[in-house]
Amino acid sequence: MRISKLSIRPTVHYLDYHSDVKWDLVIHTIMSPTKVLVDRRYGKDRMTYIKKTKNCIIKVHTKNDELEGIIWVINAFGGENEMSKL
Repeated sequence: MRISKLSIRPTVHYLDYHSDVKWDLVIHTIMSPTKVLVDRRYGKDRMTYIKKTKNCIIKVHTKNDELEGIIWVINAFGGENEMSKL
């Protein structure tokens, strides 16, 4: 599946509970991750994208819809406050 900015969309859960993580950072994490994990607990279509920078760590959990070519962003965690937890 080809990934573009237009194929990445937020879920209602992300908008309600995780919108404190900026959408630009979420897009950047999915487009150029440091690490990608397949979440086998929920199935082959669930992915976790991780982006590590000097200032922050961002984790984005997604569900891939192969039929429509959409990556649904379920939730996102991160920012400067995540670095203090390490």
